[in-house]
Amino acid sequence: RNIPTNIDLSEASSGSRTFAGCYQLTMAQAKMIMDSTKNTGLYSGNMWRFFESCIGIKGQLPEDFFANAKALAGGNYFFTGCSEITGTLPPRLLQPCAASLKDTGYMFSGLNITGGIPEGFFDGMVNLSDAYHMFSSTKLNGVLPDKMFKDCRGLVNAYNMFSSCSSLTGQIPTDLFNYSPKLKTVANFFSGCSSLVGEIPDTIFNLTTGGTYDDLLYVDGLFNNCSNLRGSEFPSYLFEFTPNILLVDYLFNGIPNLS
Repeated sequence: RNIPTNIDLSEASSGSRTFAGCYQLTMAQAKMIMDSTKNTGLYSGNMWRFFESCIGIKGQLPEDFFANAKALAGGNYFFTGCSEITGTLPPRLLQPCAASLKDTGYMFSGLNITGGIPEGFFDGMVNLSDAYHMFSSTKLNGVLPDKMFKDCRGLVNAYNMFSSCSSLTGQIPTDLFNYSPKLKTVANFFSGCSSLVGEIPDTIFNLTTGGTYDDLLYVDGLFNNCSNLRGSEFPSYLFEFTPNILLVDYLFNGIPNLS
């Protein structure tokens, strides 16, 4: 009934759904599994849905949970269905694998985590390309920091990243996407974030390096139903540097105070 204390999966080349559906697995056991596995082999492969639906993993994620995961590339759907994970995001949770991470899609989606995104949480993630639905449908109720994506130069797919985070508050950082020239989609990025306040900044697509977002195609639903956003002046320069946008459906839908 217990996980062996000497488990070592470091020579495995893939770890998809390795412990998915292990309902009795606890946070302490999950941490032990991560601690006892070396930073090669499995961690440089795919850990897709690794702890999926492990509802026995409860409480606050330890800041050193990924301490040995220094080569982790794919953490997509890692905690999908682990609805009993609560608390806040530790600021350095993903720092051990920051340089190797490429896919964090749905990684924390649906968890009962609160607070905001800590300053520096994405630092060093120079190879991150996919962050779709990373925090969607969580209980996040804090704010987003400035320069959040300052190292995410390779970010491509960020659709629905905070969709349905209805308690996420504060103002939209004015430099939100300024560091990510390869963006292809931010569709529904804030869809349903009805507690965001303030004006929509028209500087979120101003590259710090200059130039245009030639690959950006999809901004549909970006601010959909962000009902507490307002605007004394329409963000007329919002898409000045995005020449190839294809879809703008539901872009400002449900924002009654936009003028």
